[in-house]
Amino acid sequence: MRESAKATIEFIKKIADKGVDFATILLPHYFVKYMTDDAL
Repeated sequence: MRESAKATIEFIKKIADKGVDFATILLPHYFVKYMTDDAL
């Protein structure tokens, strides 16, 4: 599965319909090099 905002939103809507109250979302792998201490 490709990482995308659209796919993530669609998935969260589907699981919300099944009673899920919250979801933790991770940034796509290609942002790793930008996740420095200063950025966080």
